Amino acid sequence: MNHINAIVLAAGKGTRLNSTGKNKVVKTIGGRPMISYTADLIKQLKIGKAIIVVGFQSDSVKKVLGPSYTYAVQDAPKGTGHAVKRAISHLDPNCQDVLVLNGDDSAFYQSQDINKLITRHQKQNSDMTLLTVVKKDPGQLGRIIRDQTNDITAIVEYKNTNQAQKQIKEVNTATYCFKKNFLTKYINHIQKNPISKEYYLTEMLEIAVKNHQSVSAVILKDSNRFQGINNLSELKKADNLKLNELK
Repeated sequence: MNHINAIVLAAGKGTRLNSTGKNKVVKTIGGRPMISYTADLIKQLKIGKAIIVVGFQSDSVKKVLGPSYTYAVQDAPKGTGHAVKRAISHLDPNCQDVLVLNGDDSAFYQSQDINKLITRHQKQNSDMTLLTVVKKDPGQLGRIIRDQTNDITAIVEYKNTNQAQKQIKEVNTATYCFKKNFLTKYINHIQKNPISKEYYLTEMLEIAVKNHQSVSAVILKDSNRFQGINNLSELKKADNLKLNELK
């Protein structure tokens, strides 16, 4: 997969995980820093180049992953869209597609899950392909909105959902595959969120739909392979799941 590069987002502070002296992605699950599982996944996929976006306590991430990765620095927490933008200049010139992963939520993915995402993306010749998951209890994750023909038309953040949308079980995993040309052309079209003052990568879907670019999706077969790790309770749950998985 030399024509595919990966961008791994690992700059977040993780306030709800009480991360102060180190970045949240180096918190351990199953006895290992969670981002190490993502690094293993990228190696299994034989991705041409991986770019790690670091920010808060960046040295703690670099210490875990070592010097064999390219690091892009997000000097201020301005959102996932801004983080990806910081990595774009590091992409290989011959790169055609870009896989975007979070350095925490991707610890349970199997190589076949991401292979399926990439294969669908390339076979459909899509500009953007999303990995989604159906959760019995989707909590406050962003909901996937589909039209009458089953095409994805929007991602609605939980705080913006109406009562009908709250009942939707299919949610966004924030794992994507983009055509490099699409990503580089439209990344600057992301608007700053008026409330958080951040730039969110989820807006790329709205941009794609608005500009009549092709969008596809893959639903993660096993919902347990997506574990959002945003607070201490979720960290404990992920640790127990990983320990059981490793038995």
